[in-house]
Amino acid sequence: MNTRAHAAIDHTTDLAAVDDHRWKVTGPAPNMVLVHDEIAEGWHRVSLSYGATSGGSTVDPSLWYLTRSNPHHPARFRLEPSRRGQSARVIYFPADLSTCGIEFPSASGLIEVDRLSLRPLSRGGAVARMTASAAQAGIRDPKAGVLSVRRGINHLRAGGIEGFRKRLVNRYNDTRHAAGTIDYDQWLQTHGDPDEDEPARIAEALATLVDPPLFSILLPVYNTPERWLSRAIDSVRAQLYTNWELIVVDDASTDPAVRTVLNGYRSDPRIKVTYRPTNGHIAAASNTALQSASGEWVGLLDHDDELDRRALAAMALFAEDHADAELVYSDEDKIDERQKRSDPFFKPNWNLDLFLSQNYLGHFVVAKRALIEKVGGFNETRSGSQDYDLWLRCVQVLESRSSIGHVPLVLYHWRSIPGSTALDSSEKTYAETAALEALTEHLALTEPEASIEIGEAPTTYRVHYPVPSQPPLVSIVIPTRNGDETLAECIDSIRTRTSYENYELVIVDNQSDQDPTLEFLESCSAAGDTVLRYDKPFNYAAINNYAVEHSNGEIIVLLNDDVEVITPNWLTEMASHALRPTVGVVGAKLLYPDGTLQHGGVITGIGGVAGHSHKNEDRYSYGYFSRLVCTHQIGAVTAACLATRRTVWEELGALDDNHLAVSFNDIDYCLKARGAGYDVIWTPWATLFHHESKSRGPEDTPLKQARFVYEAAVMVDRWGDKLRGDPSYNPNLTLDHENFGIAERSRVIAPWTARLSS
Repeated sequence: MNTRAHAAIDHTTDLAAVDDHRWKVTGPAPNMVLVHDEIAEGWHRVSLSYGATSGGSTVDPSLWYLTRSNPHHPARFRLEPSRRGQSARVIYFPADLSTCGIEFPSASGLIEVDRLSLRPLSRGGAVARMTASAAQAGIRDPKAGVLSVRRGINHLRAGGIEGFRKRLVNRYNDTRHAAGTIDYDQWLQTHGDPDEDEPARIAEALATLVDPPLFSILLPVYNTPERWLSRAIDSVRAQLYTNWELIVVDDASTDPAVRTVLNGYRSDPRIKVTYRPTNGHIAAASNTALQSASGEWVGLLDHDDELDRRALAAMALFAEDHADAELVYSDEDKIDERQKRSDPFFKPNWNLDLFLSQNYLGHFVVAKRALIEKVGGFNETRSGSQDYDLWLRCVQVLESRSSIGHVPLVLYHWRSIPGSTALDSSEKTYAETAALEALTEHLALTEPEASIEIGEAPTTYRVHYPVPSQPPLVSIVIPTRNGDETLAECIDSIRTRTSYENYELVIVDNQSDQDPTLEFLESCSAAGDTVLRYDKPFNYAAINNYAVEHSNGEIIVLLNDDVEVITPNWLTEMASHALRPTVGVVGAKLLYPDGTLQHGGVITGIGGVAGHSHKNEDRYSYGYFSRLVCTHQIGAVTAACLATRRTVWEELGALDDNHLAVSFNDIDYCLKARGAGYDVIWTPWATLFHHESKSRGPEDTPLKQARFVYEAAVMVDRWGDKLRGDPSYNPNLTLDHENFGIAERSRVIAPWTARLSS
């Protein structure tokens, strides 16, 4: 094997060398661990020539690395082959690289590795190669190329060359690996296919249904390969719940094999087949199918996807147990041409702001037929995003949140093959254009003064909510103690980088006794800022409550003195959400000084009480299914930067300064807001640095630790199971880490389990 440019092999696992370039797979985790000591920080071009020999499986390698700062969660980069069986990819290696290797997770038999090299690149060279890659993608798919250029121009205008470069890198590295407690293959062994007893339990639960509903599954078809069409139809026929009809509409396929496949199912009376005389595209075909539906509920199935055989059973039981539900969705994953499942999307419960940022409902969705007919069925001008458009119109007429349900089970397998949006969301860019039109129409009716634009990640969007022409006064409350340099940096960043003009600074000093701080506070007072003295022992909640009492703004912003403004529109963004009547609390994107994420919102239940979403992620990471570039409802947010209306503050009774003097008072406030019917919103479009605990320090003394334990106990006693049931999270995701990893033990209670235990 010819290795060059720091690509020597240190050792292997589950691989035995046959000769210089062939290796025999000897176990389930074949890896080549590389000598990494001389891999310099920076950009490299990783080149690999590989393949399977006779008797071997398809090879699907990835480069991975660990760092000293993150020793348990590897970054992974898929090495996709070119037509010549070679792979070349640009990858950035960090300074604290600790281990690096190539893994072959799906390999068996013999694999062949002819060349492996890592060539250092200059920053300009790396950008040039990634640009060339993007250009090639544009040539292969002109629509994708046009959209990519549009996005690039937006980033160039917004952030200059550096903004364009960051966008390019993020788009290039579009495969994110989120390390969890276990990987999905492990999870599937326990939670995937039904065990031997589960069908019997499901049947027992289904027997208790008072009025089993009929499901009409709509299946538009156009030139579908025989293999995938048969698997899609067979997945419906395999349902454990049998009260269904499958309505197949062939949209004038030109491939005669489609008719052959469909004719093979004529003996099943539950399958209705219609042949359209002309091709009208998917929305028209879906309307044709809808016209033949007689079920109370309608479900959508794409022509190359598969339903889990428990899907309709879960929906039938959920629907009867939730009488208000009119639209219900499930979790999903992807399935490739070898039937290998991957990339599970464990979704939150109904999350309107996330839905307006991306069509996270995806699959599997069922809705009352009466609801779909009420909103006029499928819009035939929105093909490509016809489902998103339909659900937006349904959501618009539903009267309550309880009308939209979520079954946190993976009930749908989205086919991941070339040409599929499951494989690459840029494969069908016309869908994004249609989605943008649907969102614009939706907002025109629901938020007439709001506007919409394409978001950071593919198929994501950003809603701009209005601020009045006479913006309300915002009171920025900043507690401090002996923090002259930190406080000065914070206040200077507010004054010089904040575009929102109508604000007041309310600085509350907690017993500072150092001359530089006292002198700086005097200068603030002289400049017109409100400077208050709180001459009592440190109680974060009480200090903020005191300051709010002496402030005047319609909107209150709690801000730590170790926070530094990055984006000038941060306050405009937070105020625009805080002014929405349904919103009670707004949080911001906070970064550590090294640029990694400190706060992407708070997930309650992590670590027992709460943990920060995506903590330590890269600043420009999209996050779990683009959560870090989407505005969304979240369990809670930190008071290091928190906005709320004064009316909400007064309604909720401020922060709890009796039992939660230092920790968790912000989480408690957010839980109170949610309990009162308000949303807690996190926005990625208000970004600040947070030099966490720079003023007060960490919880590192026995007294501080005892107080922390007490306050954690208060939260558990007060909120109980509500902590572990964060609706913005998913019970299949871990409560032990902050990385959206998969939980080793799912907390899901399946609908049949709930029914039998009631």
